[in-house]
Amino acid sequence: MPGRCLPAGSHLLKFSKVPNKPEVEEAAADGTHYENVISRKSALHYPQLVLGMLAIFVYVGVEVSTASNLPAYMEKDLGFSVKDVAPYISLYWASMMIGRWSGAVEAFNLSKSTEKFVKLIAPYLAFGVFLLVNFIAGHELGAFYVYAAIILVLIAADYMSQEAR
Repeated sequence: MPGRCLPAGSHLLKFSKVPNKPEVEEAAADGTHYENVISRKSALHYPQLVLGMLAIFVYVGVEVSTASNLPAYMEKDLGFSVKDVAPYISLYWASMMIGRWSGAVEAFNLSKSTEKFVKLIAPYLAFGVFLLVNFIAGHELGAFYVYAAIILVLIAADYMSQEAR
């Protein structure tokens, strides 16, 4: 269409060197028989993809429904007032962020000593973000400082689980 503006990302794809179709020989290099590679006409014919999509769907559903239902549970069953619930919901999301930041450290291909150091620091940086945001919001943070010790236990468990491999 004349005068139509394309998103910036589409221009990058137009000039990329990604082939239109991967070579069948490259796809079969992992030990899959040539005939099996050709016979799969859709990505949905790979069971690990379908199961992975199902797992992500369930995971995100559990994650979001937990955060959605936690305030009502805290108010009704635990006796929290509405104004006191927000930092706990924030800690739930911060805990997710702590896990993601800690797990992402390995993606940076750091030296082993640097990786160990960053795995020690990353959870506390994420926890620091939680504390800063809740401090700015004016929430009482005294009950949350013990979480720093819990993070230390989780870091120790992570190191012990890696030594067992």
